[in-house]
Amino acid sequence: MMECYIIVGTVNNPFNIYLIKTDNNGDTLWTRIFDTGAFGASVKQTADGGYIITGSAMLSGNQEIYLAKTDSIGNPAWTKIIGGANDDVGSSVLQTTDGGYIIAGGTSNFGTGLSNTFLIKTNSTGDTLWTKTFGAGTNDELSCGSVIQTNDGGLLLCGAAYFDPSGEFGVLIKTDSIGNQSWARIYGSGKESLSQVRQTNDGGYISIGENSFGTQQAYLIKTDITGNSGCYDSSFNFTESAFPVQTANPSTVVSSAGSISSQNTITENGGTVTTLCLALGINDIVSNSAFEIFPNPTSDVFNLSFNKSIIRGILTIYNMIGQIFYSEEIVMETSKAIELKNVSSGVYLVKVFDGEKNYCKKIIIEHD
Repeated sequence: MMECYIIVGTVNNPFNIYLIKTDNNGDTLWTRIFDTGAFGASVKQTADGGYIITGSAMLSGNQEIYLAKTDSIGNPAWTKIIGGANDDVGSSVLQTTDGGYIIAGGTSNFGTGLSNTFLIKTNSTGDTLWTKTFGAGTNDELSCGSVIQTNDGGLLLCGAAYFDPSGEFGVLIKTDSIGNQSWARIYGSGKESLSQVRQTNDGGYISIGENSFGTQQAYLIKTDITGNSGCYDSSFNFTESAFPVQTANPSTVVSSAGSISSQNTITENGGTVTTLCLALGINDIVSNSAFEIFPNPTSDVFNLSFNKSIIRGILTIYNMIGQIFYSEEIVMETSKAIELKNVSSGVYLVKVFDGEKNYCKKIIIEHD
């Protein structure tokens, strides 16, 4: 069987869904333009050899979720427009093992002007079975990158949460098969987002996104089955609610697009890889001379002295199971005083990222 590829996007004047099927060399087999006034965001092949598409369409002045099923050559079988009173955008779609579909995306249907993440489950013909939304807080936003179905039949969302004023963090939200939140974790130091996630052979997850510390960089994390990466992460409980929607069944006119031309591709080597941190046990802590900690042990206050001025870096403190309880940005610093309140006695790891490398030392907290 020939390996092929399917691409969805948007063609403008006006905005319409653009679907392209290619062979394994990238040569075009067929193209389709859906005359719907919609943006294409995600496409997956379905069990019958057809395709399921999601994105967003304009309806009565609002963006609403677009969902369309096609046959194997891109002709629509049915089309749905799903949404509430305000803007909704479909970001990711997949067919579930029961033959229905899951759509994930963003909604501003809660009157705050801020975005929440949603899940919508439909049957095999696109009729809504249940909905869920997940929110971060009154002044916070939660966005979705993609969704997968996990080995246990549940779902896993990846995306980003913005907490005012702390910044943006990568997010994983695990649910059961009907969208109830099982666990959620946030990742990073306030400048991260996640866009794609996959389950790995060991039952854990691998997710990629972006880190905008200094310059934009790829951000890759590996977790266990409960989302624990061992560093720069913490558990979080997102607000969960139902998401009332209405569904329309618009007609769709489909046409073929023009030819696709080949382009030269330029590749080059470059860039650097920085390991932000590994899951370190107490016997794995590496001491070095990049900075000093004193007094150590301490009860609640200690000082850091850097051997060179850190132009822009990150200071993070976490316990021996990888839970962060203190993190801040370092800008033009040669020393730093840290006050820890309500911290239990024990051994902790102080990590300093100087913009290029990570340095770690242990600190002992002792209370009388």
